[in-house]
Amino acid sequence: MSKYTLNKHLLEGLSKFADKKNEISPFSSLLERELKADEIKHLTNMGVLNEEGLASQDFSTIMSCISQPHAVVKLQFTGGVGLYQHNIYYNQTYDNSVSITLLSDEAILTDEVDSTSILDTLTQFIGRSNLKSLDFDCEFDTEEALVIAAIIDLERKLCLRSLIDEIPYDQNLYGYNKIWRSINSTSTSIQWFVHIVNEVLGEYTTLNYRQVQDALERLVPKGLLKQKNGLYQLTDDLVFLANRMIINDNIISVSAMKQIGQDVVATGFSCVQAGIHDLVYLDYNGDDITFKTLSSEELISNIDFFITNKDYFDKLTV
Repeated sequence: MSKYTLNKHLLEGLSKFADKKNEISPFSSLLERELKADEIKHLTNMGVLNEEGLASQDFSTIMSCISQPHAVVKLQFTGGVGLYQHNIYYNQTYDNSVSITLLSDEAILTDEVDSTSILDTLTQFIGRSNLKSLDFDCEFDTEEALVIAAIIDLERKLCLRSLIDEIPYDQNLYGYNKIWRSINSTSTSIQWFVHIVNEVLGEYTTLNYRQVQDALERLVPKGLLKQKNGLYQLTDDLVFLANRMIINDNIISVSAMKQIGQDVVATGFSCVQAGIHDLVYLDYNGDDITFKTLSSEELISNIDFFITNKDYFDKLTV
């Protein structure tokens, strides 16, 4: 097994040793730069470079895999513990893989992928339980998802305000304008479901006033909203969800990508966690977004599937 711990500056310097880099290579997002003399000496002592200043035999195998990987699984954990990211890169035949763990400004590269260790680390962050506070599973189009996210955010703010001000909590009703403003003015923070939904969509989506109205009218007959005198409020399950998710602690994102010619195809999901029993799974298929509560045990199982199975890569096609 070969294992190397490098900072971002050293990775940028090593980027020039990659003759070709495809879109899913970690080097594709790094700027190339010349290594300084002391850095070359340090990398030589580590066994990354040989005496001729070229990639060593052991490191060449790693370079070959991560310069033009055929596929990659990315696990990202964002929240109270900062940022933890773990990527597994595969070659064309999947018989060679390289694991890169990103911690702050350091990257740990190894040619031995230990799925048990990865799961153990993630479990320390997530926790493990078969219980969940609520059973909810619903599919929305993008406009409906943003409207529901906005009302959940508004209700969460109300819940939090009642706690801070020590006043009784009473569910609120919201009009078109307030919902529209919430969608189009949300800050980029993991605390807000509108922002999280936009991240899942892959772009910041704004809705006009009419789109908000139409989405609200579609959500009422689905039993997700109640309408009273032109105002809207969440139905019981979503009110309970808002109360349980007052503070988002973590965002867990899992994605699998494959390079096919010049194209990159991907699949994956994101999960918002407020507590060990309070997790909301978000999955976007290109048309609709699924909101689903799941237990932390189910989340760990889903992550396990992505890092221990490679068969699903064959299903990723352009």
